[in-house]
Amino acid sequence: MANILEIIFQIIHNTPFWVWVVLLILVKRGTALMHDGPSSLGKSVIMPLIFIV
Repeated sequence: MANILEIIFQIIHNTPFWVWVVLLILVKRGTALMHDGPSSLGKSVIMPLIFIV
């Protein structure tokens, strides 16, 4: 068990700071996208039109 904790500590300690910043941004974006919100008809039609073409 101590070996696993040591590996986890090394991963956390040796990970660059910018990776944690990117992870935080991605988690915040992901949680924001989980909530329903209004979307315009134009935005709803763009992707299907691109795939049809």
